[in-house]
Amino acid sequence: MTGRAAALGLLAALGICLLSAYNDCALNNTYFIGNHFPVATIVLVAVLVLGVNVIAKRLLGVRGLAPGELMIIWAITGVAGSFSSYSAAGYFPSFVTAPGYDLRGGGDHGTYILQHLPTWMVVSKNPDHPAVRWFMEGLPRGERIPWGAWVGPFLTWGGFALLLYGANIALCAVFFRQWSRRERLIFPIVQVPMELARAAEPGRLFNAFLRNPAAWAGIALPCAVWGLRGLHAYLPALPAVSLSWSLWNIFPDRPWSEFRLMNAEVFFSVIGLTFLLTREVGFSFWVFFILYRLSYVYVAWLGAAGNGFFGDWWTRVTVFETAVGMLAIAAFLCWTARRGLAAWGRRVLAGRSDPEEDAVPPWLAALLIGGGFAAMTGWYALAGAQWWAGALAVAVFLAMNLVHARIVAEAGLLFLGGITEPFRFVTGLFPASWLTGPTLVTMALQRGINTEDMRKTFMPYVINGMKAGDAGGLRPRAVVAVLGLAAVFGLVCGTYGFIATSYKLGAVNVDWGASTLAPNYYLDDAANRQRNPPDFHVMKAGSVEIPVNAAHLAVGGLLVGGLLVLRALFPWWPLHPYGFVLCGTWAISRICFSLFLGWLAKTAVMTFGGARAYRAALPAFIGMALGECLIAVFWMLIGILTGVPNEQFVP
Repeated sequence: MTGRAAALGLLAALGICLLSAYNDCALNNTYFIGNHFPVATIVLVAVLVLGVNVIAKRLLGVRGLAPGELMIIWAITGVAGSFSSYSAAGYFPSFVTAPGYDLRGGGDHGTYILQHLPTWMVVSKNPDHPAVRWFMEGLPRGERIPWGAWVGPFLTWGGFALLLYGANIALCAVFFRQWSRRERLIFPIVQVPMELARAAEPGRLFNAFLRNPAAWAGIALPCAVWGLRGLHAYLPALPAVSLSWSLWNIFPDRPWSEFRLMNAEVFFSVIGLTFLLTREVGFSFWVFFILYRLSYVYVAWLGAAGNGFFGDWWTRVTVFETAVGMLAIAAFLCWTARRGLAAWGRRVLAGRSDPEEDAVPPWLAALLIGGGFAAMTGWYALAGAQWWAGALAVAVFLAMNLVHARIVAEAGLLFLGGITEPFRFVTGLFPASWLTGPTLVTMALQRGINTEDMRKTFMPYVINGMKAGDAGGLRPRAVVAVLGLAAVFGLVCGTYGFIATSYKLGAVNVDWGASTLAPNYYLDDAANRQRNPPDFHVMKAGSVEIPVNAAHLAVGGLLVGGLLVLRALFPWWPLHPYGFVLCGTWAISRICFSLFLGWLAKTAVMTFGGARAYRAALPAFIGMALGECLIAVFWMLIGILTGVPNEQFVP
């Protein structure tokens, strides 16, 4: 770990955090960091390798940045940049101003929302307060941003964020050795910066990957295709290569009209990373999506409606069955790591530490997890929510974070999504009379700020960052310390960047969806549940009444549990439960076709060429992922300089 590497990483993260609201939201360009394979960080490493290091070697006669430095720069920018634009730091400002601002349009938010909110949770309850109105509509000429009004909400919500992210970092530290050393997960996303950062052989300017013609062929393909499409945005007379085809209406008549595969889209980065996966995992993602869509055909064929088992099929499957699937996978991860967890527990009780095993001292990790859980539950209680609902919400969210981190580490899925989240889970599992108004409102705000957008959920960046540091030969504790610093830095800078950009342009102009649509939807939902409490649906099994959502929990638990057992007993079993728990997400619907293409390419190469052909083809597919990042950043910079947005080239 060197000071210059940490400084370079934080400097790059600062630029990302300050510019992302304008680039990502106002211009709607390709996002700097829009998923777990962030284009900005990959291109930063490429520039340092191909630019800074080449100049250092050729002109100055020195080595330049070492592989370990390059990897930690990549990790720092990913962790800190995860707080930019569409993240908790981006949604927080809108959700703490919207409750007051919404009163300008009338309605009954004052009765059902504001009366349940402590003053410290929002900027102001007055819709005409300058901090609220200027944030939404833009800062009048000659006025200054009223930062004083933001201090209280930032400290209280930021305190919750630090508790949550501290628990995330501690969980990563506890499970990292199990996943990287004992289970030997390949961390597919880390492979791309790792190939770039490898040291060149003595006497060589570039390493083996950058000298490989197959790698440059892979880089050239997305650059050529997206280069032409990017030019088409500015010169419409040029042809544009189509990379998306509608599959919405393949079958016009019911019940098959319910199949609806959305669009088939080509993303070269998804194809390239899928080539690194086991065929079982790649197969499961797209097959479970097909099976999920076929289930709608079956429900339509049954003519099911109403409040029975097959009623409201989307919610029942994508919220409750996948939620319990996430919990089952989290439990299985703990079971497979039971020996390591038991040894870790003994070190906690004995007050000892193993430098080889513990990236965070065991007592500190236990405090961050256990103490953080208790403090987050207390935060809910201070906000007026029922403590048991807060505890359940925190537990579900931490379990989801753990599973998301595992999926990214094992499957390299760069684009995650979440329909399962604590608000839907808790409000659907219990009768409406069990939940108070303050509980609903607090959970609605948490829903919007921390779980609205899971494409940049924090924990996978940390686990990939730890793998990057490990690959660079850095001490685990130094890596965790600098990633923790990067998280705090990113939270502050990302929030500042989004608030400042919103005041300059007006939040409704920066992103109407994040500033208006999402807060109104979630707050209206919380208000409606108080105004007209929803029915608690039950179904009869003989003489016994069973809550419908609980029945779906049982089905989801049995399905995921069965898949886990089958995978453990039969090495040839082709279906992985990761595919099931994400089958209903918007993310999978967008990248399903590219997942299929990546799986098909790997299956064909392994079937007809074997391991030797796979090793020969691998640089081309890694190059494909790298090339899409390079061309995306090129057009992104053109968009920023000209003020004319281009296409979004990555999901």
